[in-house]
Amino acid sequence: MLYMVALGSALSAMGNSFRYIAIMALITQGVDSKTGVLRVALLTAAALLPNVAVGRRAGIIVQKIGAKRTLILAETGRALLTLAFPIFPFAGMLIVNVCFSLFSALYAAGFGSFVPTIVSDRGLVRGNSVMGVAQQAAGILGPALAGWTVAGFGTRAPFYVDSVSFLINAMVFAFTRSTGKASDSEAETNREDNHRLPPSAAKMMWAAGIGSFCGMLAGVAFPVLFLQYLRLGIGTFGTLMSINACGAIFMGIFLGTRKGLRASYSHFYAGMGGVGVAMLIIGVAKFLWLTSFALFLGGLGNGAIDVVFPTLLQNRLKPSVLPIAFGVANAWQRGGQMLALLLSTALSQELPVQVLLVVGAVGYLSMVVVGMGSLRGQSDWK
Repeated sequence: MLYMVALGSALSAMGNSFRYIAIMALITQGVDSKTGVLRVALLTAAALLPNVAVGRRAGIIVQKIGAKRTLILAETGRALLTLAFPIFPFAGMLIVNVCFSLFSALYAAGFGSFVPTIVSDRGLVRGNSVMGVAQQAAGILGPALAGWTVAGFGTRAPFYVDSVSFLINAMVFAFTRSTGKASDSEAETNREDNHRLPPSAAKMMWAAGIGSFCGMLAGVAFPVLFLQYLRLGIGTFGTLMSINACGAIFMGIFLGTRKGLRASYSHFYAGMGGVGVAMLIIGVAKFLWLTSFALFLGGLGNGAIDVVFPTLLQNRLKPSVLPIAFGVANAWQRGGQMLALLLSTALSQELPVQVLLVVGAVGYLSMVVVGMGSLRGQSDWK
């Protein structure tokens, strides 16, 4: 059951790559570079802002109708909306993307609270590892297949592929039976205090936001640094990004095969430390082999974060609170990405792109110092 859900989510993620590549091709055709950049920025804002606005509300909806039903609804809604993208001009695409993002917010709140229902408490690390590896593999294969599809069949075909991938994932959820942690009773779920996060989870929300902020700085800096500043070819750039993804896959497999491993804050901050050191090295490195090593190290760190972050929440919060936790975490993550885009746009006009990587590295490493300091003399969750 776990592997079927992982495969379905991977297909959905690959479909996202198809849609993204096709949209980028559509909105940049026949316009100058400044207009193209503006359109990409507006479309990105339309994708991020709804997630920020409805994070907690998405969690409340999941509490009311259940994670499984929410995921089926979200994937069906995204499947239908995907078909609308190529129909409308750019202004219409923005509206469709806002609606699409609302369903994505529901998916984020529902998926994190759904995983504990298909694996046992002891299997959460393994379950999240399988999900993370599947997502990373989709991240490697998706863009490449999407590029070939656009080149061979035009810009409409990828939207059909994406829509079908969402429907397949919805069917996977529909036929999945709960075998892990049972959900709280309806009376318990509807209690008012279950709409609020306990103080113990607050630090995780901060970490989600700051981590996404720093990660987005790297996402903006890498293409500019590698393609324009270092003048590497597009093939070399793709290889470097694959090295990063391979690091995340390696870490996911490593954590998933460690029997009896329980996620802890120490693992979480170790992952952040790895990403921070990697960004710092890339920002100052002058040799390709050193950059490659740093990207693999950063992948290891990201792989650890992707597994440990959801596992910490799932292990330590009541099932009835999980939708709120993952909904709020998604809002913080998207908010961090929005701030990073604004900052990178401002700084890139005046300062070298390496500054973005240094700022991101300092952010990650500062969280490690503060976080590990707060654990001194304490248990891993208080």
